[in-house]
Amino acid sequence: MLWMFERAGKKSGKHKKYMFWQEDYHPLELTNPEMMQKKIDYIHQNPVKEGIVFEEQHYIYSSAIDYQDQKGKLDILLVC
Repeated sequence: MLWMFERAGKKSGKHKKYMFWQEDYHPLELTNPEMMQKKIDYIHQNPVKEGIVFEEQHYIYSSAIDYQDQKGKLDILLVC
């Protein structure tokens, strides 16, 4: 994955070596629990969509497993 971050960094004029996040961002106020849950689901699905894992709870750096009443690698605060 490091080579992907480096490739993205070389394409960007703002970064010296690596780029982890997208160039553009659009802040969004999460005004209700449904909206927040939708964004959490989107984040949890990213490793699946990229083909890193087959199921969201299998990505070890994700909080998806915590939302399924199990304990993940990191301590988190459930928001929904």
